[in-house]
Amino acid sequence: YMKRRRDIAVEIRPAIADTLDMAAMADAGDVVQIRMAQLPLYVAKGVLFDPVAAGGLAVDMDELHQGLAEAARCGGRTWGVPVTCSIECFFANAERMELISPLMRQMGVFEFCERLRTIHGTMDMAPFEALVFNDKSFNSLLLSTLPVEQQTWPVIRDFAAPERVALMERLEAFYCRPWIKHPGLHGRGIETWHGFAARRNLVSVGASVALAGFLRRIDVPFRVLPHPREAGAAVAGAANLNVISAATPYPLECLDFLAYLAEERPQHILAEEGQLVAHRRASTHFRRDNLCADDSRQMVEDLRHIRILSIPDPAVAQHELAVLHNEICKWTEGVLSTADVCRSLAIRTRFFDQAHGWPVAPRAGGMDADTGVPAGAERETRARTGAAGAA
Repeated sequence: YMKRRRDIAVEIRPAIADTLDMAAMADAGDVVQIRMAQLPLYVAKGVLFDPVAAGGLAVDMDELHQGLAEAARCGGRTWGVPVTCSIECFFANAERMELISPLMRQMGVFEFCERLRTIHGTMDMAPFEALVFNDKSFNSLLLSTLPVEQQTWPVIRDFAAPERVALMERLEAFYCRPWIKHPGLHGRGIETWHGFAARRNLVSVGASVALAGFLRRIDVPFRVLPHPREAGAAVAGAANLNVISAATPYPLECLDFLAYLAEERPQHILAEEGQLVAHRRASTHFRRDNLCADDSRQMVEDLRHIRILSIPDPAVAQHELAVLHNEICKWTEGVLSTADVCRSLAIRTRFFDQAHGWPVAPRAGGMDADTGVPAGAERETRARTGAAGAA
């Protein structure tokens, strides 16, 4: 960029953890990277320069993957440019091709689980603690199951909706089984790769950034499975958004720099260096030395369906996700029935909505708005295992 614009100097600075006030944003720099999921909060805080004030971004957002282009918008306008990103991936032990080969084609979440059931019924589980170790949140599963138009913060958390209760009942047959393990809050991240490295899990579900980290340090050959998703659903992902600080004295120069970042050529370079990128054509050049060509292409195909869920307040949302994760674990372990967990989740999400003034999804029957009790639902806990039931 500096060869193109010799009148502009670009200096890379270390990241600052919290840039949600004007003073911190001014210290961070002129162009700042923020998490895309947090864009609404930054806009609400008024710490970003509005590109519309200077004529808007000279960027064709249609050149970017749709899910990333949409996540860069808030309040009807585009605030910045995504460059690199990550997606949720299903990494499988390639030493057991006889087991994973039935999973090596695109399929829906429920077909994938049916195939797991079949695999489980024809194998010796002795070497494994679980067929699948799932390190991702329940929201990720919902993104792969629900139609994209339902994937907003109020709707995806609406466990009082009759259709959500029905979906949970359908998922129970697969999600709450011993061949799929879900870590506790303190085991997420670490257990995922240690179990895979020890060959105790056939498949580990984690972020694509593991390709540059833990997966380079283990001796287990692996393949990347096509990400299971229902028709019209998505693949959970994450990305940083390059935005302009409201404190910058150089808004026009920043706009020019963002336009450069969105171009195919710089993103092409990053893709060839092993980064998943936002630009559609540039992303097809994604390669890594620890991936075969087929898996590289598969990850780019999954990237086409990326979805980033915007959240109203990251600090509070993380606390809420921890609370909900605890209830989901009770469900997967047989302590709570589907009716009970939906009631519990509905009550807890309603508390966060009311306490923090978050938008609430419209509800039309199916569950009491105050108690979170599904119409006609039994109150007793139905345990799937004796020990869990006793607990």
